[in-house]
Amino acid sequence: MKAPRSVTRTSTSADGAVAREFLSVAVRISAASGNKDGFFIQLFPDLRGPQVIYVTLAQLERLLGLAEGGSSDVEIWAELVKIPLEPVLPARSLYPRLRTLLIDSMAELRSEIGAQQRRAELRQRAAEPARESLPVERAPLPQQPQRDPDAL
Repeated sequence: MKAPRSVTRTSTSADGAVAREFLSVAVRISAASGNKDGFFIQLFPDLRGPQVIYVTLAQLERLLGLAEGGSSDVEIWAELVKIPLEPVLPARSLYPRLRTLLIDSMAELRSEIGAQQRRAELRQRAAEPARESLPVERAPLPQQPQRDPDAL
């Protein structure tokens, strides 16, 4: 039997927050925790320290679209390295692993993107000032004394 190429792992923290990670050999995608939206892509290149790249929901959706659309490993990697401010060193052994993880975890990642988008909408609605539909009572304007035009 063939071993799975990637794994999804779910954990719960002490405060009850659920964290999901999408793992492959040398590549990990994890949802940002707390009230932060987005994902962290961790790369573990051979003979170098790990690199972490923060991606927004739209950026991850773009990477998923490239993987789904049949783009090459190099094209997906080229899109990924455009994201961070610090340059990502080339790691050819990670190119196919990133693509594999994106394809294998596509449904779960899109589900998580949707959940984060819904949470962001709820936070935005909660932050908007409450608009009540009560009628606004206006104070009457003070009356200006009328001048007699013949008094001039």
